[in-house]
Amino acid sequence: QYAGFWYEAYRSNVIFEFGSRCVNATYTLNADGSVGVWNQEINWLDDYESIHGTARVKNASEPAAFVVTFDNPSKS
Repeated sequence: QYAGFWYEAYRSNVIFEFGSRCVNATYTLNADGSVGVWNQEINWLDDYESIHGTARVKNASEPAAFVVTFDNPSKS
């Protein structure tokens, strides 16, 4: 239901997003039931940054709670 491309609409004060803009995320359904995560931003230095990860349901009794594991960031 939430798969697709999402723009950031609200931000809490988290240090790793300080000064960033054009923040977005793409969520895709994987064959194993996990969710692919691709986050992108323009950081405070005007550099493009992105990071890929995988989200898995933390507990089957709470299917909306995920544990997200990110790979090493990649820059273009």
